[in-house]
Amino acid sequence: QAPGEKKNQRREKTKDGDKQQAPGEKKAKGDFEQTMEFLSKVPLFKRLPKDQHPKLAAAGAETHFKPGAVIVKQGDLGSEFFIIRSGQAKAEGAVAIGEEQPKKVATLKEGDYFGENA
Repeated sequence: QAPGEKKNQRREKTKDGDKQQAPGEKKAKGDFEQTMEFLSKVPLFKRLPKDQHPKLAAAGAETHFKPGAVIVKQGDLGSEFFIIRSGQAKAEGAVAIGEEQPKKVATLKEGDYFGENA
């Protein structure tokens, strides 16, 4: 972009003034709708009033983990709550004295959750 050249950006008038539309905003709206649909299928949230789903969707952030990554460890202090949207997670207990491998507790899949207060 040359000095003094203006970027071609869409603006939306709001009561707070002009708001620039982020380049990925349309995609973000689609992601929000997909998140809302996903949350409505998670058994944990079926009892949550529908008017609370947008707040829940807005409060969350999508995070991707590499296969084999350790997300939380047993005994760690935590403040995060995870819901599996796709893929799987393996829950393992701590390695027992005299053992080489941790004990597998569960395999979590889409719609399952873990973390703080799970």
